[in-house]
Amino acid sequence: MGRTGRRVRRRWRRRRADGRERGAATLEIAIVFPIVLLITFGVIEGALWYHARNVALAAAEEGVRAATGDGGTPGAGVEEARDFALRAGADDTLSAVTVSSTSTPSEVSITVTGHSLTLFPGWSGHEVTQTASGPVERFTSPDGP
Repeated sequence: MGRTGRRVRRRWRRRRADGRERGAATLEIAIVFPIVLLITFGVIEGALWYHARNVALAAAEEGVRAATGDGGTPGAGVEEARDFALRAGADDTLSAVTVSSTSTPSEVSITVTGHSLTLFPGWSGHEVTQTASGPVERFTSPDGP
């Protein structure tokens, strides 16, 4: 080993024995770990909200399909949307589901509202509201409505 290698090793030993760097890793972990944990929980919470939003939209679209079909009524659409939400795991994914509808002679809208699942106890989660609309299917004569 050359002279330069010995100097570097001696400096490293002196610095380590000095004690100024002692406990730095523990302090860094104590500061960084809560931030990483908060970011992780935030990402998971966002994913749960996004999934609940997709379930609510799928339920609303299913309700619109039932309501706009041949002989369908807005009441049938509401029931179908509620049933779809329950089949899709509404108790776990989307809680406190409410379904409402508005209709005109030519269009039906179904709205599904609920709260997403959350990681934090005692908090009801983010509110999710999704609406789907569609034209009412009806037969018309070639002469007019």
